[in-house]
Parts: sequence; C-alpha cells; structure tokens
Amino acid sequence: VNKAANHIATGLLPIQISDNTRLDALKIYTDEGYHSVFSLDLIGQIERATGIRRTGTAMTDAAKYDHRRQTVADTYLRDEAILADLLQAVIMETAITSILKEIPRDESIVTIVRQTIADHAHDEKYHHAYFTDLFIALWTALPPPKRHQVGQSVPHLMIAVLGPRKEQVESILGSININSDKVSQIINDIYTDEYIASGVRSTAKATIRLLSRVGVFDDPVILDSFRRAMLI
Repeated sequence: VNKAANHIATGLLPIQISDNTRLDALKIYTDEGYHSVFSLDLIGQIERATGIRRTGTAMTDAAKYDHRRQTVADTYLRDEAILADLLQAVIMETAITSILKEIPRDESIVTIVRQTIADHAHDEKYHHAYFTDLFIALWTALPPPKRHQVGQSVPHLMIAVLGPRKEQVESILGSININSDKVSQIINDIYTDEYIASGVRSTAKATIRLLSRVGVFDDPVILDSFRRAMLI
C-alpha cells in the first residue's frame, strides 16, 4: 500500500489529482507505517509476556508473498508498474475492512489483540473510501485499450493479494516438525483453486461491487477473465 501511496503523493499517477489527494496519500502512508509499528510491538510484548516465540519465519514469508504478487503484476502489467502497485492497493484497501471487522467481535481472541485490530480497522474505513474514489477517477480517465488490459489483470491480482499465504502456513507446519512432503500434501489438499476462489470472493465483496459500479464487467473479455478465475 505504501508503494502506491508514495506514487500518489509524488504525482506519478497517469491522471491529474489535487494537492489534497496527494496530502491524504501521505497521511495513509503514515497510518500504514504506524500499523506496522504497533503490530511488531504487540508481537514483542506477547512473546515477552508468555515466553513463547512466534511461529514461522515472518520476514521470509512476507518476502515470498511480495515476490508472488510481483510475479503476477509483471506477467499482466509488465510495462505498467505504477498502475500495478495502485491496483494492488485498491484491492487490499477495499477488501481489508471485511477482514478486520470480524476480529474485534470475537471474544475468544485476547483483548489486546482485538483492541489493536479495532484501532487498525478504524483507519482502514477511511483508506477504503479514499482508494474507492481514486479507482473511480482512474478507471474513468483510462482510455478503452488500457482499461481492457488493466481489467484482465485484476482477477489475477486479487488472487495474489487476497489469496491464502501458503508460504506462512508452510513455515508454521514446518516449525512443528511436519516433514516437507507432508506439508506439501496438506497445502495441496486444502488449497484447491475452488477453495481459494471462494475465499477471495468472500473477502472481496466490496471490491467486486466497486468494479461492477464503474462498469469494469461491461467488457465481455474482462467479465470472462473473472468467470474463469471463479471470482464472479
């Protein structure tokens, strides 16, 4: 998200935006940085309080996730790196509210975690509105051939951004001494294409409504791309 926020703040988008829009991008950049700070701080507090180290290899897993997203972006928008970053931010920021809103309501989760997520969710409501408006302006301004290209990339980016982080699951299973062959079998048995698409559809309801609202699905080729990805 911060890559996209930086592009917006520094005026690198292919559309004209106001100074207020650029300023708001810097505010989002600051919010996202703070979300990282308080999340890492909370992890450290929990580890010290319980004496239990976190499971998995977070930094390595995040790098693998980023590489997977970047591979998809390079495949479908190789010459449009800024657009690819912006689309990934739109997808994440319009979908994340549905991910975050459930956790604070779940009383089986430790209170401090619920409170931290609730604080995060409060910010994300504003980010959702910001990126919704920005995508509407962007889509309206793009010429039809570029819309055609961008639209076909979106289902693949949605799966890359919102799909399961298999790398994290693999490292967690490996950390409890399940051998690599068994880990691969578990991952393949659970994360079928249908299962992944179902999860993304559920998470990205607001994103899909946004795409429908601006007429993305009016292009039959784009519509077919979403159907083949099982996202609509």
